[in-house]
Amino acid sequence: MGYGTESNGRSADSFLYGHVEADPRYASYRDGELSSVWEESERLRILLRDEGRPKGADRVFLETALERQLPTLRLYQQATLLKGQNAQKVSLYVIVFPGEAKDNTGIKDLNDKILRYHLNNLFIKCRQDAITKLFTKSGPPPKFATVGLDYKTAQIIGIGKTRRDFADTLIKLDEELAKCLLALLPQAEDEAKKDGDKERLKAIADLKEKLQKKGYRFDFLFGVRTLNFAIKNPLEATFLILTEALKAAGMARFMAKADGANTRAGRRMAAGVLKPDAARDDRRGKEYDHGGFIKVIKKAGDINDLIREKAEYLHIWIDKVWTVVLYEYRRRVFVMNPDVIRDARKKAIKIPTRKAGLKSKGTVKTQIDLIEIWLVAVNALDLVKDFLVSEFRKKGSGGVEDYHAKALAALDEVSNEVSSIKWDRLGQVLTRDFRQGSRVLPVQGRASEFGFYAHSSDYTAQILFSMDIRDLGVQIALLYDWFIGEIEVQRYEGVALMEETFASSDLINQRKRVTYDKVVDTFRKYFPLTTGGDAFDAARKAFHGRGADLDRPQLFESSVTVMLGGDEIFVSAHPVYSMFVCTIIDEIRQATYGGQPLNLRTGVAYSRAEKQHNPKDQKKVNWVSHDQALGLATASLNPIKGLERAHRRMERLIEKLAANDKKKALVPAYTAKLEALGLMSLFARSNYRFPYVMPTRDFRDIIRRLTEWYDWSEPYTELVNLKCETVDGKKLWKEAEKLEAEITKDVGWDNYYVDPPPTPSMPPLVKKLMDWLLPAEKYPYEESKEDKREREIEEDRKRREGRRPRTA
Repeated sequence: MGYGTESNGRSADSFLYGHVEADPRYASYRDGELSSVWEESERLRILLRDEGRPKGADRVFLETALERQLPTLRLYQQATLLKGQNAQKVSLYVIVFPGEAKDNTGIKDLNDKILRYHLNNLFIKCRQDAITKLFTKSGPPPKFATVGLDYKTAQIIGIGKTRRDFADTLIKLDEELAKCLLALLPQAEDEAKKDGDKERLKAIADLKEKLQKKGYRFDFLFGVRTLNFAIKNPLEATFLILTEALKAAGMARFMAKADGANTRAGRRMAAGVLKPDAARDDRRGKEYDHGGFIKVIKKAGDINDLIREKAEYLHIWIDKVWTVVLYEYRRRVFVMNPDVIRDARKKAIKIPTRKAGLKSKGTVKTQIDLIEIWLVAVNALDLVKDFLVSEFRKKGSGGVEDYHAKALAALDEVSNEVSSIKWDRLGQVLTRDFRQGSRVLPVQGRASEFGFYAHSSDYTAQILFSMDIRDLGVQIALLYDWFIGEIEVQRYEGVALMEETFASSDLINQRKRVTYDKVVDTFRKYFPLTTGGDAFDAARKAFHGRGADLDRPQLFESSVTVMLGGDEIFVSAHPVYSMFVCTIIDEIRQATYGGQPLNLRTGVAYSRAEKQHNPKDQKKVNWVSHDQALGLATASLNPIKGLERAHRRMERLIEKLAANDKKKALVPAYTAKLEALGLMSLFARSNYRFPYVMPTRDFRDIIRRLTEWYDWSEPYTELVNLKCETVDGKKLWKEAEKLEAEITKDVGWDNYYVDPPPTPSMPPLVKKLMDWLLPAEKYPYEESKEDKREREIEEDRKRREGRRPRTA
């Protein structure tokens, strides 16, 4: 029996920690539309630069900027207001809008199949306006208040309001969302007709028919947590209720995944773990309870145990190579294979061909189901944060509490028309992170991003870099898996669980910071070397001619700006760096953190806007040119991923040769040939020597091809090695295919697998004979110390699960 979430399970596969590329605000370039972030960044810069006494809409704009810079600001404000008041229980509802959902209503679905990016951006704004209207009331309680909004989540507090009140308001929200979407579908239809896109037209018609049905419910999820704010430190209360509401959303996600499980083993693994909330309270959501959370994360370990026990579940075909789902990392400590996680997240696990081996379709579907449930279980710990545990605990400057206090003081000023604004403090909050360091730190998705976009738009000519940190999502999943094991054994709850949640992503935060600093420091190292004539000649070659816009700036800070993304680094650099582009990329590639390479893939695009007489017109054409270049740099990373995938596939085939004593002599030669191809050290370069704005139709076409499949035949984007030599992409791909065929041939039967037949149960007559030969009272089974300890731990866990959990 299912949980009754009405989900088909797709919504459960979308996690909070995702690529910002799904946010249509930044990806409208795919439709040939200018992103609104450029104009908004300029507006914020002007307000901060001119200071003065802003009024009306400008004040509201500054409020919104503070909310974007510190997503927990409004929640923290409520916690400070309620501190010390009697019996002020507050419920926090976190709604998660998934990337994929039933009827193609997820964010990614709408981007790719229905609205496209520019119209989806309008839908998200309409959705946010609807949430604010329905869940915001001024005055004393009882009331709801919206305390946080972004493109895929909404945070709403209820004071003196019940879960039933929230469910009733969600009915109205469903109606408003249907109206928002139906109002935009005619425009989407017109675009699809113009493009002759029959597939999109059908998807729009299907969705329209469903939205027009009375009582349509959208496939989103939400988590709920209720706490007494009056007895809590405001900062602790803010993050305790937030982390637990997010865990409740993770529990709701688990239930949705269970309802969408495709196999008997998957349903058996996920069913009955949690007790559904009352249907009248809306089963798309789940109230947090500690015992239920422990049961969900425990399922990750249960899945590991099941996979280890069954050989047919353990062995899996990943990207044409047989491997195992789990590795034994330490004695009796098993971890998920990163190659399996990578393909499961991309939904790229396939049924093997007959030539590759014999494994039933049913078994493969079961493997996929179990691995996806595992991912949902470990991601119950999901939290996006920008600080370290030590910074959360720190008192005074550079701590999370101090940053919240400064941001709240700034919010109080900008939200009051008669108040003067301390512009130094406001600027400090909006341009730096929790550490409040001496230099600005633009972060995509935060208000501080204006520093990147506004700086870039000051120049007609720029080199735009998009650098992806490889496999960050895989590493997060592995960290979460380790930490949920600790949480399960130690039974952390309350503040201790909150801090363990913070600790689970500290390493990722540190790695991102180190990567950002390395990129900045590398550009700083090469800036003094840009004074010579060679640097100017290189810039003139790359940007197709002379011009004052190629003149070297006097200060390093004027020559480059760097922005931190979710798993990306973006750079906007002056043309004087043209001579050192390849050297800079290579140096960053060789950098390490903790003995591991920073591991970036890079796309570069050159941009030069046409000269305009009017400064306002110049700014606008700069926006269009740089937005296109940033889109090209980002989209050009997709075909590089295909080359990297081929490299990893051949590496795994070579490992099979190394494991065979008769074939391991072949390993050095094949390894050398693979390294000579350089598939992991190439970068993509776009618009080199012709850095001008493309016609919209051409630009949309090249972006589509870069995203779907690129054969390197177009002049806009080319492969470059670290010697700065252009690489023939078609030729390289053929060489890679040839080498892979040679390796595959030599691997032979070592890359072939057949599932064992099922082990038959012992016949009653045989069991009777064995019991007679070896009676238990005479020949008792003696457990090993390890098995006994493992059994005792398991029995202790089961006893604890039966107890009532302590309250936070």
